[in-house]
Amino acid sequence: MSTVTAGAVATDSPLDAIARNTTLLFPTWATIALAVIGVVLVVAAIALNRRLRPIDWRTIAALVFIAALPFFWYLFTVNHSYVHFWFTYRAQVVTLVGVALAIESLFHPLVMLPRKKHEDS
Repeated sequence: MSTVTAGAVATDSPLDAIARNTTLLFPTWATIALAVIGVVLVVAAIALNRRLRPIDWRTIAALVFIAALPFFWYLFTVNHSYVHFWFTYRAQVVTLVGVALAIESLFHPLVMLPRKKHEDS
């Protein structure tokens, strides 16, 4: 009796599973473009925040951890993520939201600057 399932592909490489999932969400050129835009936004926000207000690194660290969760899933379920990439790639929406919220939290102190109080004379 065989335990091989029809159509199943065994892979030993977690990077293959991650590559199959990430290239399905966006084409490679779009992923590179989004990464460059993200880096530029992060550098700009840090440069502006350094002069105005401290950055809430705990919130950013928590959001980055949440953004990494789908990739932990791909690492721990390599064969499942490799074989069923056509629906497991959707978990990367968590990554997109986590990264977007982390970038937003970098800009948040800039948006919430206190207004100067007008003194009545």
